[in-house]
Amino acid sequence: MNNTSCILIVDDDPGVRFMLLRAVEGLGHRAETAGSRSEACARLRGARFDAVISDIQMESPDAGVRLVDDARRLQPDIPFILLTGGPTMATVGAALRSGVCDYLAKPFAIADFISAVDLALGIDRVI
Repeated sequence: MNNTSCILIVDDDPGVRFMLLRAVEGLGHRAETAGSRSEACARLRGARFDAVISDIQMESPDAGVRLVDDARRLQPDIPFILLTGGPTMATVGAALRSGVCDYLAKPFAIADFISAVDLALGIDRVI
C-alpha cells in the first residue's frame, strides 16, 4: 500500500478517536472515524478502507472483536488492529482467534502504534 491509504478508526471515546486520527494523518494516511460498532459497519458498507483500528470495549465488552467479524463479511481481507484499555487473557485470546494483525494495550508507545499501522498496511519503514 502507499501513503494514500484510508484507515477507519473506531472508538467510543471522542478524545481517543481524535488522538488516533491525528496520529494516522501524521503518518501521511487518510482516516475516517466512527464511535460505535454499528456506525463502523455503516461506514464499511459505504466505502473501502485499507485497515481498521478499533477499541475492543465500546457498547459491549466484545464490540471490537464482533466488529472484526462484521467487517470481514463486508470487506474480507481488511486488516485489523485492536486496542484495549483493559487487557485480559480473554481479550487477547479473542483478538488472536479473530485474526487481527495486531493488538495494543492502552496506553501504548507511539513507536508500537506506528509499527502496527505499518504492519497492517504492508509498509516497510526505515527509521
